[in-house]
Amino acid sequence: MIYKKIKIYAELVEMKAKLASLLPFLLGVLYSIYNMHQVRTADSIILIVAMLLFNMSVDMLDNYCDYKNASLEHDYRDKTNIIGREDLSLKGILTAIIIFISISAILGLYLVNKTGYMLLILGIYSFCVGIFYSAGPIPISSLPLGEFFSGTTMGFVIILITVGVNIGGFSNLNYAELVDIFVFSVPSIFAISALMLTNNLCDIAEDRINGRKTLACVIGQENSIKLLYIFYGICLFGVIVNVILRLAPITYLIVLAATGKIFKNAKKIEDLPIKEKSFRFAVANLGMILVFQFAGFFIGLFL
Repeated sequence: MIYKKIKIYAELVEMKAKLASLLPFLLGVLYSIYNMHQVRTADSIILIVAMLLFNMSVDMLDNYCDYKNASLEHDYRDKTNIIGREDLSLKGILTAIIIFISISAILGLYLVNKTGYMLLILGIYSFCVGIFYSAGPIPISSLPLGEFFSGTTMGFVIILITVGVNIGGFSNLNYAELVDIFVFSVPSIFAISALMLTNNLCDIAEDRINGRKTLACVIGQENSIKLLYIFYGICLFGVIVNVILRLAPITYLIVLAATGKIFKNAKKIEDLPIKEKSFRFAVANLGMILVFQFAGFFIGLFL
């Protein structure tokens, strides 16, 4: 019984996708150590707790809004969405969302007090993207902008915030260093965007019934698959650029060892773009890319 409840909760908050938040944070910490020669352990712990709480609240909100806005023309509410399938309390979910967001905001304001108002601006931006990704009359997730906002927010802004917190404030960063952090973030940006594109690619039929205009719906299945390969290509090319520019140690190139598997998984998605069958391959690709990035960077720090 307890195991079932944990499994339901894990699906509600999309626990399997938390690597998309955790590993960019860890990459930001490693970047701070390698390039900025600074790290603030206590502040980093507070930051990751705040980010994970907010990320879980956003995923709960996403499931809540999908349930509320789903068309009655098919069985998405009762058979697919975790809320309807498990008969979860909508009031209880909203309460949990409010509690998680409130704790996250309090922890964030504590860090703002220590690092400056740029963190507040980035935090507000992230909150807005997270909330309006699923909520509002026209959610970001229903537009052809979902991949852009999810990729840049989770792949770049998380790393930027982490670096800023670990060096004691964004005023300590100059323009060139900001550009370097963005370049370093490119592999993460496109790996996460590829995950979101695959999610939308697998949902084209349902999304069109529900009136959503995701990028996959707009450009179609064939072009979405081509774009997926391009995203993975840019991601891997970004790894090479980071080593050439010395933003990452040479051991960072270990990510390239996963190239064959990444494109093999992409081919499986192309052959059968059905969420229940193929989305796990996109999750596996994101996990491989981020884990190999972390491992390569971590090893390089000690060589």
